[in-house]
Amino acid sequence: MNEHQLVILEGGGEGESENKNSATDRDSEGILEHMSYKIRRSPLDLTNHTQKIRMLFEMGVPDRLYAAVLDLFLALKTNGRNLRYRMLAGAKSKLKDEHYRSLISILESENPDLEGLPTTPFSMLSAGVEGATTLVHTLDESGEKGRDPLTEAREYIEYSQIDEARCILESAILKNPGWEELHSELLEIYRSTRDVENFKNIMNRIAFIPKPSVDVWKQTAAFFFKG
Repeated sequence: MNEHQLVILEGGGEGESENKNSATDRDSEGILEHMSYKIRRSPLDLTNHTQKIRMLFEMGVPDRLYAAVLDLFLALKTNGRNLRYRMLAGAKSKLKDEHYRSLISILESENPDLEGLPTTPFSMLSAGVEGATTLVHTLDESGEKGRDPLTEAREYIEYSQIDEARCILESAILKNPGWEELHSELLEIYRSTRDVENFKNIMNRIAFIPKPSVDVWKQTAAFFFKG
């Protein structure tokens, strides 16, 4: 094989890589466009908002990420403060400072002025959202009713808010010890963070409560106390 043939083969490999990246980018844009369509059509379906925010966070595009968080704020208005705070806190590291300050000021204000927020061409709802008193997911000032703790904990984990996720799972297990997935998720947190103190505390509190995943608790105990 001569040098000319080698250059052609190497060039072909780079082209294949670029084509794969382009295909991935197109797929991502297609998913985002579909989410945007659903947000325009059903502004109060919170699942679309949270999924879009997560995806743009992973892509690392500050202006579009701000627009997605802004749309969540516009859709909820003064409702769902806990959800708005969580999503903003999770997105903070990839938001521009001016955008973060504007949004956090809304959360901290007794009379928030949503119309005063910086505008962006990427927003789906900045032209205005029709008011509504009943959300697809009913909300109150203490949080989102009907949201299961497993989903909520996983949202925290996704944004590396591990302590918050652990507290939610611990509380949920004490209230509902028969929910097997809660145990698995919490034990994974204990193992990954080497959190033996909280592990021992919860293990002692549920020691005499009938529960699934007994073997997994034993395995985790062995992980901490081996030897």
